Amino acid sequence: MIHHLDVKNVDARYFWLLLCLDLRNIESATLSNGETMIFGARDGLADFQNMASLLTGRITPNPRLKTVSYDIRSPDPRVLSLDEIKLFRYPSLTSLRLHNVRLDLYAPDLVQPLPFENLESLHLEVYNYTDKILERLLRNAKKLKRFEFHHPMNESDRDIPNFPRLLRTCRETIKVIELYWDCRRPAFEDKPMKFANFTSLQYIAAPPRVLFGAYPYERDIKWLPKLREHLPPSLKVMFLQDIEIYEKTPLLPSGQQLTDDYVPWWYLMPADYDMVKTLLDYEALFPALSIIAWTSPVGTEPPWQLDEPAVKIGIELKCAKTRIQLEPDEEWLDELERNPATVYSDTASEFSETGSEEATVDKS
Repeated sequence: MIHHLDVKNVDARYFWLLLCLDLRNIESATLSNGETMIFGARDGLADFQNMASLLTGRITPNPRLKTVSYDIRSPDPRVLSLDEIKLFRYPSLTSLRLHNVRLDLYAPDLVQPLPFENLESLHLEVYNYTDKILERLLRNAKKLKRFEFHHPMNESDRDIPNFPRLLRTCRETIKVIELYWDCRRPAFEDKPMKFANFTSLQYIAAPPRVLFGAYPYERDIKWLPKLREHLPPSLKVMFLQDIEIYEKTPLLPSGQQLTDDYVPWWYLMPADYDMVKTLLDYEALFPALSIIAWTSPVGTEPPWQLDEPAVKIGIELKCAKTRIQLEPDEEWLDELERNPATVYSDTASEFSETGSEEATVDKS
């Protein structure tokens, strides 16, 4: 009896044929480095079509199938057929991963939403996505705990999905939301996302412009009401992806120039400095928050003006080199909590509320 199927370097359509067979005890099925061409004899495609026509409508139920990973490695994304999409129509599924595929055929109104009542983890890197397609995928995912979305590297810019609306059916269960834009120079519209009513959310990773809109160059931002609208009290980790930074060149006496061994000083944007400072000053409103982290094009260490009070209240500020440094393991998240160095009052901050110019002056 086959319980686990792990297939590598074959045409994705043959993976589909395998799952059409009588594998009623199968629990997980993984396609790694799947191709989109059938190699071999010249009549290979005809052979496949003959087999597919025989099996269409005869897909054997797989009542124990819990995990499916569909990973296509080819220059172009694979358009999944409706027959392939049927492989995901198992209420028993708890984990689904789709990589480098297109779901265009899932868009028509006649196609029914997938029965994902027991789905707990969904990882998507799909091309040509729309809100309608994503809504069909997520409509029945009422028990979803982890959602990971990747805007693909070679995909053109498109409207940002309204994830708070798309994930509304699981807002009481979802713990991890990861939103990544892997393309170069993404264009983010000013459509901030509000997750304050996601009562179980512990970890969120996203570009700051996706979370908070086009804010980096705004002045006098009222961060407290904005943060309370966008972040729930249950949040433990806020991981900002690819934040904007800037270099401040030191003032030199007249006639002096920077030497060849000069090392630039990189800083958080003033708006980001003020955002982090507000979270620290009003930490009682975010009682679970334990880590504020970010990635940036170059290393950007936490400013000392923020790091010192953060240590006192037990919140870690961190510039991460890669995403995997803060991989949201469920057990780690459940155990994560603050570890204050001393008792600290959020009313005792001695630092300026503006945080703008003060944030850019190194400690002397």
